[in-house]
Amino acid sequence: MARGFEHTAMKDASKRIAGKDFRNSDPAMVGHLRTVAAAFVNMQQFRHAADYSYATKWAKTEVQDHIATVTEAFASWQIVRNEKIALDYLMSLLVKERRD
Repeated sequence: MARGFEHTAMKDASKRIAGKDFRNSDPAMVGHLRTVAAAFVNMQQFRHAADYSYATKWAKTEVQDHIATVTEAFASWQIVRNEKIALDYLMSLLVKERRD
């Protein structure tokens, strides 16, 4: 199943969460889901920089900020993970959006 996850599709799905209308959902749960999705997008970009840009120098405080972001995302996920919006998000990570 892990091979079904494509990082670009996952990033795109995560980006869509920011502008998605969650009209009938608990605003607190929506906030937690948005925290998770935003962290995914941001941390994936930083991972690419770390993996492919040898010119990038990381300050200790930058790394600590990134760790704090991931820690917050994991805490938010623990809160929202059983909500329908979170389960729908998980499914969206597997489905590559068609662009016709």
